[in-house]
Amino acid sequence: MMGVGKEKPTVSVIIPAYNRAGSIGSAIESVLSQTYGNFEILVIDDASLDSTQEVVNGYEDDRIRLIPSHERGGAAKARNIGIGQARGEFVSFLDSDDRWRENKLQCDIGILRAEPQCIACTSGIVYVDGSDGRIIGSAPSGTIKVTRESVLRMDCSTAVDITVRRSVLKEIGGFDESLAARQDWDLWIRMTAVGYGIQERMNTYINYVKRGDQISTGREKKIRGTSMLLEKHRELFEADRIAHRKILNVIALMYILDDDPRAVEYLERSCALTSEKVKRAKIWMSMMLIKALGAYGTGLLGWYFRKTHAEDYLLW
Repeated sequence: MMGVGKEKPTVSVIIPAYNRAGSIGSAIESVLSQTYGNFEILVIDDASLDSTQEVVNGYEDDRIRLIPSHERGGAAKARNIGIGQARGEFVSFLDSDDRWRENKLQCDIGILRAEPQCIACTSGIVYVDGSDGRIIGSAPSGTIKVTRESVLRMDCSTAVDITVRRSVLKEIGGFDESLAARQDWDLWIRMTAVGYGIQERMNTYINYVKRGDQISTGREKKIRGTSMLLEKHRELFEADRIAHRKILNVIALMYILDDDPRAVEYLERSCALTSEKVKRAKIWMSMMLIKALGAYGTGLLGWYFRKTHAEDYLLW
């Protein structure tokens, strides 16, 4: 691999990787094929046990830097290491098993240049079933101005498919490494204390969603991470009745999809915050079903959700 290029890049692309020898090449090549070329790629290898580093070192492009770690730290820590090493005015994030369409950076930089007060942006994400390549969802649904309220109420996407002003990441301290999951949601909550973001639906980021055991394992982490997020920002959520109800529903649904009767605790709390009669009745019926049938009741509710959300339930 050649040394770091002399020209200061406009954007630093951070790719955390752990045992991604089979996919890291595709991620890197999707950046190298961008129509906007003034970037650097920082691959943060999180102590991989496979040939991930060898694959990265195989690229003879001085815009690529491999930053190895000798012990596992997780994706949030890897991203923070990348932020600390980044030289660009902007920082963009890409997961090592995903890829970009060729106009990703062109779109994001265009948004940030056109909106000097905007601190972060995304040009849209497409969720693809990793097993067969089918599209199972996308976000956002249109152009959205991202504010603290919209983030708390989940009226926007909070995935890490963003390009951010590096000065903002430095100001808020990057990602919270203590959270089990939902570090991206937490990042947006803290970023919107500094300014607003913009989300455009141009579908430039391809996110490959996994099936099987990876979904179950990931959901367990998401339940813990979402609960930790609620506790961390409890005052903000409790000050917004709608946001509080929604995050309680998220935790309840994840428990339901895990056939876990603990969902009823969160449904009860959500029901107390729900004023709409129809929504309140639905929550009440779900609670009664779980209380009467336990894990079998959550199983029925989980089956119904998967039936009515035949593809995008994978996102949970």
